Amino acid sequence: MTEIRNVELEIGRFRIRVAAAALFTVICFGLLFTRFLWLQWYKHDQYSAKAEDNRISVAPIEPNRGIIMDRNGVILARNYSAYTLEITPSKLTDTLDNTIEELSKLVDTQQRLAKEAMAEKVKRDNELNRQQQEKAELKARAAQVKQLIEATRLPKLTTEDYFNFVDDKKVKRIAVNALMRSKLSNGALAIVSHGGGYEVIPREAALKIQERDAHRILLLNTHVEEADEDDPYAAYKIPDDLMW
Repeated sequence: MTEIRNVELEIGRFRIRVAAAALFTVICFGLLFTRFLWLQWYKHDQYSAKAEDNRISVAPIEPNRGIIMDRNGVILARNYSAYTLEITPSKLTDTLDNTIEELSKLVDTQQRLAKEAMAEKVKRDNELNRQQQEKAELKARAAQVKQLIEATRLPKLTTEDYFNFVDDKKVKRIAVNALMRSKLSNGALAIVSHGGGYEVIPREAALKIQERDAHRILLLNTHVEEADEDDPYAAYKIPDDLMW
């Protein structure tokens, strides 16, 4: 038996289904848009504040109240712990005299420990002061050496004549003329290291540098007196007062 299909009925049902699906989709998108509008418009301030709270955190920073030093690192002031002992008579379980006697034993012990800790701290502070003063003195001596070299160094030459000397077990050389070679040999001139290179300075300046940093002197021969009224290097004045 052949079944007769009602095409118009099926098309009508299909259209109803499509319309129902479309309506459901529109309702879902409408709900989604309403939720989006509610979050972005009505709850904007609340969620914006929460987002800032997640991004920014407030962390208290306690001030550093440690040792106070001057520019040279010398300690000017330090902190010491101080304690106050108070007794409330109404809260005592024993007599006041007995309580004070027992507390005196503990206080004496604490005082002794506190004195030992303070003595150790003073010892560390003194050592720190000594190290800082040594650094300041080394810095001052280095500045004095630099001033002496730059104030008394001889002009560099571009001759083909070289004077050989030793620096850190290596043979180095510096351009000289005949007079400079003679003065270097008899100790009237000296060679020092400076700024990654080498400079020639008078003996008097070299002796002052030797007192401050002997490692900077690379060549200083024993001085041999030679009378020379026309010595062009006699005009180099050695500063008596050094500024740094």
